[in-house]
Formats: sequence, C-alpha cells, structure tokens
Amino acid sequence: MWNKKNEQGYALLIVLFLVVFIMIVTVVFMRGSISNAKQEQKVDQNHLSYTAAEMGVDYYNALFTNQFLGVRQQIWNDNLIKFKNEIEAKGFTGNIKDLAVTFQGEIANEIIGELQRVNTSVVPSDVYYHKEKENFQISFSSSKEIQIVGNIVGDYHNGKDANLYMKLAFPIPSLLLEEEGDGSSNGGGGSFEFPNLRLSDLQIGTVDTVNKVQVSDEKMYASKKIYGMTNVLVRKKDDLHLSEIESNISSVDIWATGNMQSTKLYGNENVSIQVNGKFQTGNIQDNKVKLKIISFDDWTSSSNIYGNKDVTILTNGKFESGGQVDSNTGPLFIDATKSYSSGSLSKNKDVSVLTNGQFSTGLIELNTGKLTIKSDGKFQSGNLQYNDNVIIETRGGVQAKLIEGNKQRISIKTTGDFQSEKLQFNDNVNIEAKGNFQSDLIIGNKGSLVIKAIGDFQSKKIQNNKNGYIQTNGKFQANGVYGNENMEIYSKYDFESNDMIQDNTNLTIWTNDEFQTNGVIYGNKGVTIFSKNDFQSGKIQNNENLKIVTLNGFKADSIYLKENSTICVGEKFDVSGQIDIPSTSHIYLLQKTNKSNSRIEVLGKADWESKCGVSLSGGTGVNENTHWEPPVIAVKY
Repeated sequence: MWNKKNEQGYALLIVLFLVVFIMIVTVVFMRGSISNAKQEQKVDQNHLSYTAAEMGVDYYNALFTNQFLGVRQQIWNDNLIKFKNEIEAKGFTGNIKDLAVTFQGEIANEIIGELQRVNTSVVPSDVYYHKEKENFQISFSSSKEIQIVGNIVGDYHNGKDANLYMKLAFPIPSLLLEEEGDGSSNGGGGSFEFPNLRLSDLQIGTVDTVNKVQVSDEKMYASKKIYGMTNVLVRKKDDLHLSEIESNISSVDIWATGNMQSTKLYGNENVSIQVNGKFQTGNIQDNKVKLKIISFDDWTSSSNIYGNKDVTILTNGKFESGGQVDSNTGPLFIDATKSYSSGSLSKNKDVSVLTNGQFSTGLIELNTGKLTIKSDGKFQSGNLQYNDNVIIETRGGVQAKLIEGNKQRISIKTTGDFQSEKLQFNDNVNIEAKGNFQSDLIIGNKGSLVIKAIGDFQSKKIQNNKNGYIQTNGKFQANGVYGNENMEIYSKYDFESNDMIQDNTNLTIWTNDEFQTNGVIYGNKGVTIFSKNDFQSGKIQNNENLKIVTLNGFKADSIYLKENSTICVGEKFDVSGQIDIPSTSHIYLLQKTNKSNSRIEVLGKADWESKCGVSLSGGTGVNENTHWEPPVIAVKY
C-alpha cells in the first residue's frame, strides 16, 4: 500500500512539470510577439516622422514663396526707376553693367528683409515638425538667386527624428537685357533674355528589402477559419492556407515562411502578417487600429481594400488589387518593388505609394490630407480629381485622363512625356516634364499654374487661368489663349496659335523663333509679345497697353491700336488693311519702307533700340519687361 501511494506522488510531479513547461513556452511566444509588435510600432512611427517632416517642407515652402511673390514686383519697380534715373542723369560716366549688378543686389537685399519677417514667425501648434535651428539661413548667392536653406525635423511621438534638408531658390532677374547671338537682326540676333529651363530633381527612393521571418516552432489552429478569437497567433514553416480571418480582437499576428492565401480579412484589430513568399487574399475590409502586411514576393488582393485604419503594405514583388483601394482612414502606405496596380484609389486619408516599377490605377479621387505617388516606371491613371495636396514623381511618362479640382496644390514631375485630356479648376499647379507636354484643355486653374517642358508643348485651349507660367524648350502650339490673368509663355522655338489670343490680362509671350496666330489679337489688357524671328497675325484690335517687338518681319491683316501701345519691327512691315494709331501709341520701324501712315516712324538703330528696349549688336538695354523664373525647391533625405 505504501508503494502505491508513492506512485501517485510521481504523477503529481509530472503534472506540475508539464504546467511549468507550458508556461515557459507561452512566455517565450508572448515575448517574441510583443518584441515584434514593438519593432513594427517603432518602424511605423519612424515612417510617420518622415511624413511629418515632408509636411514641414510644404509649410515653409508655401510660407516663403507667398511672401516673395507678394513683395517682389513693387521692390523691382522702385529700384528700376532709381536705376534708370541714375543712368539717364547728365554726366553719368560709370559702367552700366556694374551699376545694374549693384541695383540687382539692392533688390535682393530688400526682398531678403521681407523674407526675414516670416523667417522668425512662430511654428504652428499641434504639428509634428519644427526647424532644426531657430531660423533658416537666407542669402543672395553668386548665381544671382536668393537661397533659403535649413533642416526640418519630423518628430512623430516616439519615432526616430527624421531630418530633411530644404533649399529654396528665388532667381533675381538682371536689370539689363544682355546680348545673345552674333548681334545680327537677320533671324536670331537681339537682346532677348530667354530664361534657362530649370527642372527640380526627383526624390524617388528605393523600396526597403523585406527581412524574412524565421519560424522554429509552428503554431496553428484546427480550423482554417479564424473567427472571433482574441490574440490570434499563427506560425507556419511552409505555405499557409486559411479561409476567413474575421472579427478577431486585440491582435492578429501571422508569420509564414512560404506563401499565404486566404479568402478575406475582415473586421479584425491590430493585424500584422509577414510572409516570405507571395500573399494572396480576397476582400480586406474594416480592420481596426492597425493593418500591416509584408510579403517578400507578389502581393495580391482579388477584391477591395476598404475602410481599414492605419494601413502599411510592403512587398518586394508586385502590388495588385483587383478592386478598389477606398475609404481607408489614417495613413495608407504602400511600397512595392516591381509595380503597383489597382482598380481605383479613392477617399483615403494621407496616402503614400512608392514603387520602383510602373504605377497604374483607374480613378484617383477625393483623397484627403496628402496624396504622394512616386514611381520609377510610367504613371497611368483615369481621372485624377478632387484630391488634397497631390505630389506625383515618376521616371517614366505621365498619362491621366482628367486632372480636375485638386486642392491646395498638385505637383507632377516626370522624366518622360506628360499627357492629359483636361487640366482644369485645380489649385496651384506645378508640372515639369523632360519630354513633351500635351493637354487638350487647360482651363480655370487658380492660385498658380506652372508648366515646364523640355520637349514640345501642345494644347487646344488655354483659358481663364490665373498666375500662369509656361515654358518649353521646343515648339508651343495651342488653338487659342483666352481670358487668362497674369500669364507668361516662353517658347524656344515657334509659337503658334491656331485661333484667337483674346481677353487676357497681363499676358507676356516670348519666342526665340517665329510667332504666328491664325486668329486675331483682340481685347487684351496689357499684352507683351517678343519674337526673334517673323511675326504674323490676323487683325490686331482693341488691346490696351500692347507692346509687340519683332527683330524680323511683321505681317498682319489690320492694326487698330488703343492708347499707350507700341509695335517695333526690325525688318519688313506688311499690313494689308487699315492702320489706326492714336496719339499716345507708336509704330517704330528699323528699315525704310513704304509708309502707308504718317504716324509710322522710321528710326536709326540707336533710337530704335532705345524706344523698343532691346539691343541688336553687343550693347545692353534696360530690362523694362522683366520675367520672374519660378522658385526652385530641392529636398534631401
């Protein structure tokens, strides 16, 4: 009997040993999961610190640019008057070029003084960024531009500080028109200060390499459906096949060293999935708190990614969603090494997409906060409309059907061609293309409109835009330019408008080649046109403060000038119809011609240069009609 009781004691010891062993294993698993969760949280916070720093760059760029745009013209006008008075004063024997450089420096210093007013302004409250030092450094460089440099720090909660270097440059024009070419007036001489086309550097990063997970002990559930559980933990050494992953609370933590496949991922809390192979699922919807999915190979959802909170997707393969990426709240980060493809990208908050391949989607609509898309390949989308704060950079071309109603700003930069059917009703548009630019309609954009293209520029209609700057190193072609306010157009080769140039306010057109419009130049208020080659137009009528300068021939159907207008012609003057010149307006010809109107004046070279504000042979003229190149911003990570 004693031996029997003794054996029962051994059974108790075995049970106690098993309990202790299970507790140790559980603690190891929990410790690993907690450590992994903390690591993921740290990575996410670091990512958000960079986003905060980028928001700081946007803020200070807008702060300084708005101040610069608000003060530059008045400061320029005041110093231009002083400069002209000094060189026109009797007994002036100094060097006019040195004097121009002095006044250019005075203009820069006065503008810097105004910029310093906002340099010391208080940082907005409730933001996660700040200046590294108390103020930015502001100086006038030897390259004749005001430079603002400094570091902006993003410090989102407990994340690592993200430090971005920002350099903002405001070019300051010369007060003189410097000579270009050989000085002849036969097809290309003259003092036309055609601006250098400066494009910003692209800031497209590389998708991070996924760290593969290691699974030593598997942890699986009996059912392939994981539903309504608490603190789900799955570890699989090979491929993982599940059905629904639904309505689980607290956390869902899944690792697989092979591929993973499920039918849907719905209504869970704190989802974290990492696979060393491909990830494939159906609908991903209404997951709460945080959703993070990482795959070493392709990432595929056959349906929608909808209504999730705080989403991070990282894949070293392709990202592909057969449905919509829609209505996700909180940050949405998608990084894909090979390519990005989805049915649409709409109604999300704070979107960031990075791919080292091609980006392709349908509708991009109603995304709020910030929408950033960067791709090494081509960008292709349907309508791009009604988003907040859009930034698109691509080393391929850009093709979008309609770009409409985007708010705050829309910036698109590409090393390829840009193509869109319509570009309309956006705020603060900036488009840079190293290839050609083509958009059928450019209508109703406000705030500012900046378009730069190394190749040709083509549009059917440019209408009712505000504060526009268009520059091409190729040909400019449009069917009409109507109703714009404060518009500058620069074309290195031919400028051609197949229809009217009408009802614009403060319009400047410069071309280093021929100017031609098949319609009329009518009803504009303040229009300046410079052509290094021939000028050709239909009727010129009812324009206020008109100035046309051509170094070669001039041809028009008729001319009806209003007060305070000037036409300067370097070679042949040919008007088939009536010429009407009021007393305060002038037509100056450089060559003798058969004058059909006594109000037409034939001048010698020096007088013609003085009256028209241009230089034909090695001299300099006063830059009466200056242009301001757009600010240039560079950011280093």
